[in-house]
Amino acid sequence: MLVLAAAAPACARLAIRRRRWRSAGRGGRPGGRQRGDAALAHAAWHELRDDLVDYGAGYLPSESPRALAARAGTSLGLAEPALAVLGRIALAEERARYAARPLSGAGLRQDSATIRRAIAAAVPRRTRWRARLMPSSVLTPALAAISQVADIFGRLNPEWFGRAPLDGARPDQARHGLGRRGTRLGGIRADRVSPTSTANGDPASRQEPPVAAGSRQ
Repeated sequence: MLVLAAAAPACARLAIRRRRWRSAGRGGRPGGRQRGDAALAHAAWHELRDDLVDYGAGYLPSESPRALAARAGTSLGLAEPALAVLGRIALAEERARYAARPLSGAGLRQDSATIRRAIAAAVPRRTRWRARLMPSSVLTPALAAISQVADIFGRLNPEWFGRAPLDGARPDQARHGLGRRGTRLGGIRADRVSPTSTANGDPASRQEPPVAAGSRQ
């Protein structure tokens, strides 16, 4: 179990990568070649951003593709041909976003693998193994989702899952049908039974006082 748990993040990262490229490959079928090229460009771009997160370089959501490529190439100290590959991915994403006709997506998957190896070679060994075994692009969203679920359950009212106690009674009283103001006697609350009732709690069984012999007309 421990081995499976340790391998789960790496397997999840691999599954995400394969699904992303498979989905991009199917993207061009209904919408023509241009739509397929745009889908491949987006897949390469998302893979690049995830790789930067995994290997500790990160990215800013506000960064344009060209700005991110320039910053990543400088901070990681990448050289040719990795810089050229990084530039092709950034340019493909820009054209897919803003141009009427995107660049051809042929070779982008290979470019993505090339830049991943270049990024891995540019970071320390410890960072490299952490990126492979515990990729942050997988763990960070998972931990955020767990935190949100825990927060939701923490805000739930326990009374939503069961009937509230009767008249504010204690839980042990509510289980036995007892309220806060008194016990129940034969379906009638004891505090609502008339003091003149008999011991069995039936008001109809009260006896009227005897009438004196000379008082009846």
